[in-house]
Amino acid sequence: MGITVRRGGMAFDIKLEGAAPNAWYAPGDTLIGYVSRAVATVSPSATVKITICGRTKSKIVVSRGNNNRSYYRSRFDVINEHDHQQTIYHGPLHIATQPGAHTEPSIWPFAVEIPKHCCPLRTRVPADESYVPLDDFTVTTTPLPNSFHMDHPGWSSDRQGFVEYFLKAHITFTHGGSYKTDEAFLPINIRTGDPNPPITDFKLRRYRHVGNASTYKLLPGMEDAELSFSQKRQELMGSSKVPRLGGHMEIDIPQVLQIDNPGPVHLQLRFVPDDKLTANGMHGVPAKIALQSLAITITSWTTVLCSGSFSPHDRSDDHEASFRLWPPRGVAPPEPLYIPCTGEWPPIDIGERVGFRLPDYMCKRVPSRSTSDVLSPGFSTYNIKHWHTMSIKLVAVVAGREMKMSVLGKLTILPPAAGVSLPPQVGSNGGQEQEEAPPPPFQARTESWIHPPAEEDAPPSFAEVQKDDMIRKSSDGSGEEKAGKGEGK
Repeated sequence: MGITVRRGGMAFDIKLEGAAPNAWYAPGDTLIGYVSRAVATVSPSATVKITICGRTKSKIVVSRGNNNRSYYRSRFDVINEHDHQQTIYHGPLHIATQPGAHTEPSIWPFAVEIPKHCCPLRTRVPADESYVPLDDFTVTTTPLPNSFHMDHPGWSSDRQGFVEYFLKAHITFTHGGSYKTDEAFLPINIRTGDPNPPITDFKLRRYRHVGNASTYKLLPGMEDAELSFSQKRQELMGSSKVPRLGGHMEIDIPQVLQIDNPGPVHLQLRFVPDDKLTANGMHGVPAKIALQSLAITITSWTTVLCSGSFSPHDRSDDHEASFRLWPPRGVAPPEPLYIPCTGEWPPIDIGERVGFRLPDYMCKRVPSRSTSDVLSPGFSTYNIKHWHTMSIKLVAVVAGREMKMSVLGKLTILPPAAGVSLPPQVGSNGGQEQEEAPPPPFQARTESWIHPPAEEDAPPSFAEVQKDDMIRKSSDGSGEEKAGKGEGK
């Protein structure tokens, strides 16, 4: 079982007009191109047809020793080639050629529309051999799955699964009293975009990790001092006389990422001291906690399902994509980045500081990049299920002592927004720990967010705000108000 590769040449070929290499197309797009033949041909009757095909296939090979293997397969059509086949030429064919002269090819243009939903199933399939419902309504209203490819050889079993789309052209002509045929194939990449604007709420979830440090260097003025033998011995023995700082490292990580989102991904940090974990002499003593390193690993999980003699078989595979956020790569060693060490201050946004994004080029299958380096949005189709998790590892340093923290959480990767983009939201807190009410069902899509507000709805100017503020203060006699109490309470 292999994925379809490009096949064509002078004898018979398919080309798309204005198509960039490895371009992505969306369901509903129209593919415009032509089929060509540049080989000498004389035939009284020729027929040229073209169609679009889509299928999802899986395969599991189980090694049982003594060179004995069991093979399990599954295949579903998501675009039936017979339903979309069209004849683009029928008639006599005459392609002349002369030795040493350029042969002018015959060209037959076409326009093929990509369907938006999966085609009906042609055969009945048991429900336990599919990850999605198989009733006619669900099947025909399910959007096309994205192009996908996974191939993992293993010691005891091999597993392979892919969702592929391609154009298929076929020519039949008579020559010398017999029929001759030729075919051409052109793979295409299909991905369903998110119809909504780019997300700004990454569904941050807070994790808390107990961290502590015990050393005399926590005391003010002792950061660079040389400790005495007695102090070193007390630290080694874990004496209660040694100053101790304890608390909770809070990290807010996203549960949702979107490919090619123009805004930075928010990832926030702060340390909240706990008096119960801190020595009495250290209460209220400021501490400097520097971020030494922070790395993110996105793990992609794929499970393929195949039919068997008595029951279905499934196998899973995973691969990782790692990102080092701090210190940034390719730059000079940065200045120390200190983590807020109080529950009254807002956390520092590491993702916004380094401009962390999930660029589109990481999610495209190109010849120069291994398949395992490609990130695909999560999806479930008949025989393939794909999802993600994200782990974060950070190391912080306080008074020469390291605090380490690891976090693992579920992650949803969304496809890019369909043709819309927003400027980066500088200074945004990412909507931490806030839930918005879902939109009403069947609400018509609006693009009013793209346009600026009307002049009468525009916000007041700075001068108007100052004037209103002075009038309000003079009327209530409150004078100057104290600031900075909003978040602490």
